Amino acid sequence: MKFHPEVRKCDRDISNNMHGCIMAQDVPEIGCQRVVLPAWASVEQKIAEYRMDGSVEWAEPNYLVRKADAANDPYFPVQYGITQTGTVKGWAFTVGDPELIIAVLDTGVDLDHPDLAGQLTKGYDFVNDDDDPDDDEGHGTHVAGIIGARTNNGLGMSGMVWWCKLMPLKVLDRFGAGTHMNVALAVVHAADSGARVINLSLASMADSNVLSEAIDYAYDSAGAVLVAGTGNSGGGVDFPARHPKVLAVGATDDKDEYCDQSKWGPGLASNHGKEVDVAAPGNEILSTYPDDAYAYLSGTSMSTAFVAGLAALLFSGNPELTNIEVMDALRTTALDLLEEGHDEFTGFGRIETYGALDAVIADEGGGGLCFVASAAYGPQAVEVQRLRRFRDEVLMGSSAGREFVGFYYRHGDVPASWIRDHPVLRVLARLALAPVAGAVEGSRPAGDAR
Repeated sequence: MKFHPEVRKCDRDISNNMHGCIMAQDVPEIGCQRVVLPAWASVEQKIAEYRMDGSVEWAEPNYLVRKADAANDPYFPVQYGITQTGTVKGWAFTVGDPELIIAVLDTGVDLDHPDLAGQLTKGYDFVNDDDDPDDDEGHGTHVAGIIGARTNNGLGMSGMVWWCKLMPLKVLDRFGAGTHMNVALAVVHAADSGARVINLSLASMADSNVLSEAIDYAYDSAGAVLVAGTGNSGGGVDFPARHPKVLAVGATDDKDEYCDQSKWGPGLASNHGKEVDVAAPGNEILSTYPDDAYAYLSGTSMSTAFVAGLAALLFSGNPELTNIEVMDALRTTALDLLEEGHDEFTGFGRIETYGALDAVIADEGGGGLCFVASAAYGPQAVEVQRLRRFRDEVLMGSSAGREFVGFYYRHGDVPASWIRDHPVLRVLARLALAPVAGAVEGSRPAGDAR
């Protein structure tokens, strides 16, 4: 933490005593110090108190750091998707919570692949109605490896997450085909089994009531993030990616270009439409394949796996996040690629692992990424919670609102720092925000991410 430069040492000591804390380390050259909290207090509580203290310039947790070495897996140098998305740098925040479950609804997973050893939890085969979700096609094993192949084990490739568990749920047969009912059963099973992220690297041209009901259940009741590929035909966004509670993912290549027919051939391209949320690498992606093998595949299925892995890292880095907040962070921290703001090909842009983690972990003390509101009221204030609801229920419900939110997250930290540092600006900001915060009071959450 840091007091304002004009605050005298005796007053700093008085402030620390008032907060029940003791200075443990001091860096006088830059005016920063580390304080020890009383045993009964939480880090979040004390940070909120210090941030409300007018004599304090800033306060933050004493974050842990770890070496940010690239993985030692031999195929890592050809995995452009890991490096392009800033994931290596992001691993300095977290490499994944070993208790977090990512459900992979696909053709199954090669249960004996050496690069997936120790990464799998108990799954189920909804095609054959048994507890052996082994992969007899290859697609599911490839998707699983992108998300969570064992990393830094000196073998094969690296996954987006190192320690999270993958739950293989086989919903597609050896021809890569399945039914809406089986997918719905698997979505509900994943939600009931505690999966925080559900990867749907599958697509259908037809909407489905039964699958929509299952998606609503997983999203609303279990708080899961559901991620699906837009499809590969070059047409409109397929189902379930176009469902409003599913994050729709398009594909880009190693040059951050949209994957069109020039990349995949005649009649093949990443599907597009207003429902596209983000994009991720999906061209010539190396990953695990059955029989201890590795293979290159292309498609939005691969892109979806990268986004699912990042969603798991966000939950790992800040377990208090809701699914809405994770989806918001994925959109608002993405690297804008085409026209400014949202577009129908790459959505809000290509995912950025480090940027997303930096946003949600830096915000772990509270505020839900509401920079200005947190600076004006304090991150734990009820007004901040109301304004977050306004963002999620109103602004994210329209394309214009989503573009505004994206602009706000790219530029809002600067005015927030002014407001935090100047009492008069804090008062003015509260007056400006009061009508919106008051209007949201008493309204019910909508539960829809868009």
